[in-house]
Amino acid sequence: MTARTPSLIVLTIAGALAIGGCTPSDAGPPATGDVSLDDAAAPVTHVHAIDVDEATGEIRVATHAGIYGASVTDDGSQALERVGSWRGDAMGMVRAAGRILFSGHPAPDETGPANLGVKTLSADGAAEVIALDGEVDFHAMAAHGPSVAGWDSVSGAVVSSSDGGASWQSGAVAPVRSLAWSPDGATLLATTPDGLMASADAGASFAPAETAPLLVLVANTDGDAVNPRIVGVDTAGVLHTSSDGVSWQELGESPIMPEALTVTDSGRIVVASTSLALISDADGLNWQSLFRY
Repeated sequence: MTARTPSLIVLTIAGALAIGGCTPSDAGPPATGDVSLDDAAAPVTHVHAIDVDEATGEIRVATHAGIYGASVTDDGSQALERVGSWRGDAMGMVRAAGRILFSGHPAPDETGPANLGVKTLSADGAAEVIALDGEVDFHAMAAHGPSVAGWDSVSGAVVSSSDGGASWQSGAVAPVRSLAWSPDGATLLATTPDGLMASADAGASFAPAETAPLLVLVANTDGDAVNPRIVGVDTAGVLHTSSDGVSWQELGESPIMPEALTVTDSGRIVVASTSLALISDADGLNWQSLFRY
């Protein structure tokens, strides 16, 4: 494979989301510089998931110290601020049916079980239990319409829901790093140390996806996306895409080895580490700065 050096263009959040003619109504005015973390007491030491909602302009980042979101201040500058007062460890996070679902561990000073179960963010940013209270700790989550799946670090099993997270069924035990649904919602994909695995029964059983590259992270668009697809990043940082989870096409490269990956409904690719997040509307051949911490 010929080595490639992806180009990096610095833009603001609002500017990056406006690429390709998609300007979210709530994205706010452009900022003048990189985005900062508006909470010096809680530096980002882990990034577990990132979500970009192009319809609203909202960005959500799951971290070791709570869920952060992009906001626009009165002077037009942008910052990542904690959403609500919850300061726990959001290990897994996904947007399903228009709301953020997450799992992980409570804050150090929070009473209750060591595992969150499945929670959502209320309108005021409070963490509200949806299901499996205290039972699971999802380190990976994926959604496609009403279908949601998570990998539980407690049992080692893939757990799935067909009703948006209200009820769940335990499935196969596997060493999963990341999950994604195929564009038709019929196949659940899981990255493992032995390669990509595919399930036709919502995680109850898996078989090797033998034609897939060795992917570390995978992500999918939702069912009504403009550009429905799966995107994955391999062990060398090379990006790949698929329309069915079987045939894969090599794209560009990520300038960083991401800790989190997402793909927007228009097909743009977002990667994030503990210092910055980047977005590409050119399949990884060039990148824009979404924010820096």
